[in-house]
Amino acid sequence: MRESRWYFQFFGGFEARCGTLRINRLRTAKTTALLAYMATHPPHRFARDRLAELFWSDLEIERARNNLSVALNALRHAFHREEAQPLIYADAFTVGLTPERFAADVLEFEDALVVARRTSDPALRYEQLSRAVHLYQGDFLPCVYEEWAIQKAALLQGDCLAALEQLIAIDLERGDLTQAQQWLHKTLAINPDDGDALCQLAELYLDGRQYEAAAQVCR
Repeated sequence: MRESRWYFQFFGGFEARCGTLRINRLRTAKTTALLAYMATHPPHRFARDRLAELFWSDLEIERARNNLSVALNALRHAFHREEAQPLIYADAFTVGLTPERFAADVLEFEDALVVARRTSDPALRYEQLSRAVHLYQGDFLPCVYEEWAIQKAALLQGDCLAALEQLIAIDLERGDLTQAQQWLHKTLAINPDDGDALCQLAELYLDGRQYEAAAQVCR
């Protein structure tokens, strides 16, 4: 069952995987953005007109609807499998994805943060924060410039940085300076201009008598 599901990666770029199949380019950037929007907005069902207006707001509604139909046909062609439940669902009024037919890194990232926030178990909280951070392999759809995608990318980046801040605090409290340093490097890979993280990393290197590493951070 799992091998028949598509896995969508949206962090750091787009890739779709299903078994040995790999797809990293769709018909257009707009088609990729449409798939990403449907995949990352549960319950993954949308009115046709809503999607047409969102993605082709500069066109008359009839042309926007036609462009939506073309994009959906491209998605059907790319992800067609001989299955009782196809990935792409569409009728005269509704468009969406079949949840049982896919998983996505963004959804797993968000789920991990929800579990971390709700649990009272410190070990599970740390595990789920770590899982979320490892899933974040770069900005959400970095080459898509739709307004909704830019806003989503900023939100997800902020969530990842907040998770890293919590992990750093936990490891400092434990006295695990090495792991805290690794989280700080991840923080700086996401946001190189974070002066507080730079200072904190330099201080940790100094505490560990890693003077050359501290000097490199200062430089």
